[in-house]
Amino acid sequence: ITSKGVLLLLENFNNLVNIESSLMEKFLFSMQEFYSHSTIFDAAMAKEKRSSYKLKSLSLCIRKFSDTRPSITELVSLLFPYLEEMQIHHVHPKEVETLMFLKNLHHLQSLTIGGVSLNYIRPGLESMGRNLRTFRYLCYGGHGGKIDISLISDNCVHLESLAISGNCLISDQDFSSQRNALFPQLTDLHINTHAFIPFTIWSRVFQSCL
Repeated sequence: ITSKGVLLLLENFNNLVNIESSLMEKFLFSMQEFYSHSTIFDAAMAKEKRSSYKLKSLSLCIRKFSDTRPSITELVSLLFPYLEEMQIHHVHPKEVETLMFLKNLHHLQSLTIGGVSLNYIRPGLESMGRNLRTFRYLCYGGHGGKIDISLISDNCVHLESLAISGNCLISDQDFSSQRNALFPQLTDLHINTHAFIPFTIWSRVFQSCL
């Protein structure tokens, strides 16, 4: 299958909700190139969801950098606004700021992402985090691999499954003193860090399990 084949599938199978193909990234870059040379992108934005597809699941790597508008993440939010599950396995360092467009995926219930600072995902979590039921996050790289669990707990209160892997967990100074329940619907928790988990964090997690 080619990137044109992906387009044909999307155009002709109106009820298609899932495509598993290593060519999704190539397809999105070809669509990005197409939109960059026309005014169709602006027209599609004006028409909101009438030019979108019904995909509910997407697995993606963003290996290349392009300063072309729309960015790949913005294009995903336009073409696939009904996504419920998304996996982003890799993001080019110069594309991390475009992750802000995750905020437009209001139906997203499951997000897996790795290799980027939580700060780049913050706008998305602040917008659609309350809809997330599953969040898997991996970061061993830049920014010391520090993962702020406060950012997750403040914005993803309805999580049922949480998996975190990184160098260490941190929290803000008010984390341990908060009275509200921490992830009250959580049934599945995986934490894998190189450093010891701070007392303020694991004690709060244990208290929430009682």
